Amino acid sequence: MRLRLVIFSFASALIIPHLDAQSPPAQVSGPLAAEPAIMGELLQGRYSNTILGVTLEFPANCQIEDLEGSESFSRELPRRMHLHFKCGEDRVLLAAFPVTPDEKLDNVFRVSFMGVRDAGGFQAVGKQMSTNIDGCEVLSQNVRRESESGVYRGFFSHGYYVTVLHFGPKSTEGAREANVLTLSVHAQSPVDKPSEGETTATKKVDPKLHADAVKLVEVLGAKQYLQDNLEKMADDGQKALMDKCQECTPEFGKEWKKRFIERTNLSDYLDVFVRAYEKYFTDAEINELIALKQDTSKTAVPSPALKEKLAAVMPALMADQIGDCSKLGAKLGGEIGAEIGREHPEYTKPPANSAKP
Repeated sequence: MRLRLVIFSFASALIIPHLDAQSPPAQVSGPLAAEPAIMGELLQGRYSNTILGVTLEFPANCQIEDLEGSESFSRELPRRMHLHFKCGEDRVLLAAFPVTPDEKLDNVFRVSFMGVRDAGGFQAVGKQMSTNIDGCEVLSQNVRRESESGVYRGFFSHGYYVTVLHFGPKSTEGAREANVLTLSVHAQSPVDKPSEGETTATKKVDPKLHADAVKLVEVLGAKQYLQDNLEKMADDGQKALMDKCQECTPEFGKEWKKRFIERTNLSDYLDVFVRAYEKYFTDAEINELIALKQDTSKTAVPSPALKEKLAAVMPALMADQIGDCSKLGAKLGGEIGAEIGREHPEYTKPPANSAKP
């Protein structure tokens, strides 16, 4: 089901025009944090992360911005991370979140780039490219916004999807490209199953955070959007079904669509959106998002801290929402298809190449 449309509309309502510096850069050497370990370490311009299997070579003057905020984020979500590097006039945003073995790099990259586009205000320049670095496929997309340009890269490593967004003024393009190309990916392996120690423990959500996340989803108009687009989503699902099921008659497809619309519970999808906002944002951040959406002056903009947070977490948030919504649609669609097959065998026909008696 193409529920991704509602997610993209949410992100579009919160477009970030700039990613300004939040606080004086932190002077960092040695391990970035004893815990969470996923933070990695920065030593004299060389960033290394053994959990992600990644090394990045930066100029020696590169520093970490808002290290405390990044540590707090990874303590809340131990298998996710984001770091902000400041290298002179350039910025580098490094982020990672876990993926499952059946994920396709092209799909994840496409979805995560939409988060960069909608949350960061970047536009694609030219075509998406694919390169091989240390035996690992790395997808990249050149980007620009106003007077800035850069490159966005994404790849799978050690069970994670890792992204690197490197951008700055056009005057630094040459040096920037040289820095980005030093990306090194170690010991590539198929997407690994997370170890027991890496899994995030389920924790009870604060009631106020939950109530405010519900309110945010309401003011974003998610329910109305789903209601307005349910039939189109069912049409898309019916077309996909009929394209794959050569034995299904038109009657099968019509019955499938009818039952899908009747039995789709929009509350299940709204719960997915709520859980995602609870997972990635604090209560204060959610309330700021609500205020921005309700502001009618059209002049309100996110605070610098919220701009950075949105740019860092939107790719992972959108991937979570789309993945969970897809699971809901696939589960219901599969159940309906099996029911129709049992109840109406006349709605299927023998394969065209089946042997005649």
